[in-house]
Amino acid sequence: MFTCLFCGFLSFTVASIKVIQQPTPYYGEQENLIQLIPDTLKVSGDLVRFEATIVKNKSQRMNISYFLQSKNEKEAWLEKGIENTGLDVSGKLTKGEVQRNLNGFNARRYQQVTGIVGNFQMDHYQIHPVKRSLTDWFSYYRAKGIQQVENNLSKKSSSYVNALLFNYKNEQFQDIQAIFSVSGLLHLFSLSGMHVQAYFGMLYFFLRRNGFVPNHSFWILVVFSLFLLILSGFGLSVLRAVSSYIVKFYFKKKRVRISSLDCWSLVCLFMLLVQPYLFFQTAGQLTMGLTFIMTVMEDLPIKNKRLRNFCTSIGIGLLSFPIILGTFSEIPVFSGIFTYFISPIFQWFLLPSVIIVFFFSFSPNWFHLPLLLFDSSLTLLEKIIQLSGSFTIRSGQLQFWQIIPLFVLGLFTWQFLCQKRWRLFSVCFFLFLIPTVAKYIDPTGMIAFVDVGQGDSIYFQSPFHQEIILLDTGGKLTFEKESWQKRRQKNASEYQLIPFLKSQGVTKIDRLILTHGDQDHMGEWLTVAQNFQIDQLIIPIGMKRKPKIEKGIRLLQEKGTKVLEMKKGQTITGEFQFSVLSPEIITDGGNEDSLVLGLNKNNHRFLFTGDLGKTGEQNLMENYPNLQTDILKVGHHGSKNSSGESFIQAIKPKISVISSGKENRFGHPNQEVLSILTNEKSTIFRTDLQGMIYYQWWGKRSNEEFDYLIKED
Repeated sequence: MFTCLFCGFLSFTVASIKVIQQPTPYYGEQENLIQLIPDTLKVSGDLVRFEATIVKNKSQRMNISYFLQSKNEKEAWLEKGIENTGLDVSGKLTKGEVQRNLNGFNARRYQQVTGIVGNFQMDHYQIHPVKRSLTDWFSYYRAKGIQQVENNLSKKSSSYVNALLFNYKNEQFQDIQAIFSVSGLLHLFSLSGMHVQAYFGMLYFFLRRNGFVPNHSFWILVVFSLFLLILSGFGLSVLRAVSSYIVKFYFKKKRVRISSLDCWSLVCLFMLLVQPYLFFQTAGQLTMGLTFIMTVMEDLPIKNKRLRNFCTSIGIGLLSFPIILGTFSEIPVFSGIFTYFISPIFQWFLLPSVIIVFFFSFSPNWFHLPLLLFDSSLTLLEKIIQLSGSFTIRSGQLQFWQIIPLFVLGLFTWQFLCQKRWRLFSVCFFLFLIPTVAKYIDPTGMIAFVDVGQGDSIYFQSPFHQEIILLDTGGKLTFEKESWQKRRQKNASEYQLIPFLKSQGVTKIDRLILTHGDQDHMGEWLTVAQNFQIDQLIIPIGMKRKPKIEKGIRLLQEKGTKVLEMKKGQTITGEFQFSVLSPEIITDGGNEDSLVLGLNKNNHRFLFTGDLGKTGEQNLMENYPNLQTDILKVGHHGSKNSSGESFIQAIKPKISVISSGKENRFGHPNQEVLSILTNEKSTIFRTDLQGMIYYQWWGKRSNEEFDYLIKED
């Protein structure tokens, strides 16, 4: 074990030196001859994406994206895209995006540990054939298999077959992901030990039935393992599972006894030599962490096999608790139980079926009825999963320094349980579950201007999670496209706002406040409502008359949400007490009718103006001639139609926060607005440059901080 860790550290050090020694790529406009990696090609609407290597330097791999110009061009990419071995391209290479919200995804860091130099936006290209290497041919034939499935099976069947056979998930897989993730069963689609064991088991059974002895079978299994790796695109979890199976089989063939922990250590060593940054990747953490837990579970002193398997499944779910919370911020409580009952369906029905269905795809007309039955069985399975429901613990994202001691504590808890040392087990189990309630003893309060791109969303959290308020939800502005250009995408909030809320342990939003009816302020409100319970919805008076608002309100009211309309002079009470300064009359939810809110917190005066324009600002000054503020949420993302000079001079903001999208097409914030704020000596924070802007305090304001996420880029 210690040898494994030492060698792993050594391999990581060597890899780090190699990275330092590699020449830094040139970022910016450039021309290159690239070689396309066929099994990474995806065409969705008017967007083509794939990975490629630079022909002159194969070690430099890039993410390529290209916007299609016509329907005919799209059809050409769909039909013959994987045949393009090389392309002469021109465009712009940029670094991956840094983390823009607390606990958010850091694309740049991910690319660094996976060997990707950046994102290349391709503007023009010309086909330039280049010679394929052996690994390129592997990728090509895997792509052909994926294409075969997509072209000849239904969307549902192809999604299952590609996920379970080729470890490939396209945009159609989003529906399946939504169903299985709720019950904590999404891991069954990640090719790993169970899948590899099933495939190896079927082959080994066939070999033994045909008289092959273990010595002869070993080399056949080694060749088959390479075949599995090619099918899966050399995924980390498959590489780990294949390596583990081969190691065990080899020592069994040599009649050498090896403990499961030693086997895990040897596989870990091999994985670290292949991928030194193994534990810096989510896939690596999960596959090695969960298999270590399964190794520990083997000592469970229960003779009955079914009962032992059931307890093991629950134990794995329990001990994986720190790893899962550190990655996803939430964990379905009954995932272990569901896994116990559903995994046999995958192992004994789905996995053999996808192999058969793949071969049926070459003659779909001959096997129409079996394919129809397979599709119907998938629908039935999904309905069963949906009926099972789930109860999720959402305690917030654990940090690395919390995961390690919790993981060790979990191992001790399990050990004391196996030894029937009930007092020590009770103490450790109690300590192990503390993170599930940690947010209720956390004295941190927060006001965060979430980076939702070109839009607004402001998060309010009182100490000890006594109250959670969300002011606007952000939303992506959409433009009319032809049918062939439309692509299926996740809602914008599923990439930024919702992960942040989950990472904070939010399960219920006490008040969702919508300032007005623009898409970039309230476009994600229904998506937020699908993920969190909302007690109150607060909108400007008259706004609910808009048809799209009225329909959404009915959906929320069916779930028990109370709807309040507010106007000037009213107060929103609670841990955060807001004064409503506008609108005065019934509105239709336009910019000038934005719900304007004032807040006093910790002797700081906040002013939130939505998209209020200069006319609305003038009305505010007339109604509140002594209005001043310490912290201003600048109106309309810093547009020149807001933040008039007289208004800024009157309210005298010490700090001005501008929420706008990075390199947005509207040119926000306007330079004139920036000059006005600078002349008033107001400190300017911008989400487009600095990511999330947040103000925190602890307890009764014994300490406080106004900070931003991106220090340098």
